[in-house]
Amino acid sequence: MEILYQSGVDHMDIPRGEIILESPLEFVDLGGVLQKFKDRGYLEILISGGEIEEGYVFIENESIIGVFYEGKKKGEPLQNVQELLRENPTVVLHRLTEMQLNVLKEFYPLNEKYGLEILFGAEEIAKQREAVTEKRVETVKTPKVEAKKGKIMWEDEIPILTKGGHTTNIGREEFLRDIDDPFVRDILKLVDGRKTVGEIIKKSGHSPEDVIGVIEPYKLMGYIKFKR
Repeated sequence: MEILYQSGVDHMDIPRGEIILESPLEFVDLGGVLQKFKDRGYLEILISGGEIEEGYVFIENESIIGVFYEGKKKGEPLQNVQELLRENPTVVLHRLTEMQLNVLKEFYPLNEKYGLEILFGAEEIAKQREAVTEKRVETVKTPKVEAKKGKIMWEDEIPILTKGGHTTNIGREEFLRDIDDPFVRDILKLVDGRKTVGEIIKKSGHSPEDVIGVIEPYKLMGYIKFKR
């Protein structure tokens, strides 16, 4: 457990849980990811250049149940987090167990209920998806680069955090078993070292944007690589 300091609360002791996504915001359709997130947990929003700013958005039943912020901004926590999301932060989505979240509820005011869209507003969601889609289309439209890189595969060992906060390495099959979202799991199963990104898109039956949106964060974290 690590101690985190938020406005509105003296300090919070938050379990790290299971990391579902870790990426610069510019590379991910966060609105789309949150809409597909059917579990409970929290979104961590970080600005680390210069003075550190942190936002934490707790989610349950596809709704926001609490928002906390620590940094230089003087507004309300929700307003500060909305501003953070316009500053190209790093975002980390953590999944918590029901027990972990219930323990947090005993100590902290996690009793609000907002729609996830309140983080952005409809206009911001549209702008974000358009920008992310443009980046992904650029990737799809470079067949020569993809042809050179060839087929994609998992690293032999994937580092994860244990419940005790230590790092350990596991294999592809074990890692995939721990992914609860069937949409994400089914696409990642196609990353087997025998297919290119284009072949995975075709095999999955999903759009290039959806497939690359699933694979890209794991590639950024170094879990997936192009086979040489």
